[in-house]
Amino acid sequence: MISETGERLYQEREKRVTDAIALRKPDRLPIIVRFHFFPGTYAGMTAEELMYDPEKTAESYWKVIRDFEPDMIQNPFGRFLGPLLDALDCRQARWPGRNLPAHLPYQFVEQEYMKAEEYDALLSDPSDFIVRRLWPRIFGALKGLERLPPLHSVTSYSVGMLTAFGSPEAAQALDALGC
Repeated sequence: MISETGERLYQEREKRVTDAIALRKPDRLPIIVRFHFFPGTYAGMTAEELMYDPEKTAESYWKVIRDFEPDMIQNPFGRFLGPLLDALDCRQARWPGRNLPAHLPYQFVEQEYMKAEEYDALLSDPSDFIVRRLWPRIFGALKGLERLPPLHSVTSYSVGMLTAFGSPEAAQALDALGC
């Protein structure tokens, strides 16, 4: 249960932020923080722990929130990506606990995931391009989605779609997505 003081502080912060959004003059400039991996460091934890341990993630964020009292923060569990990245076999990043030391934050792997000549395909049907082309390049576990027929084709949702989803590769990709 929230104390009266906690409720009052919440209401003050909420008003401050909504006033700023509505272009009204707030009592002071709202502080909205994107902490990234700082809470782990501040609480004596590693980046790996924030990537894989939701209890430690919550503990470290509560410590930072109590000590610094920001008006708003980003989703604290936005760092808790290790299990998801592992399950999808992400090729676009390296992260602590998988292929980086425990103290380092995640890093992007620069590669050409999309070629210049593919922009027309992306712009004409973004969902189809992302699902059938981009995701299989970025996530090894979704490679089977390449075998799906074009998503925009109504006829592809008949026997052709059932056949595509029935392939072992597509079935593995769907399993990786939890379908």
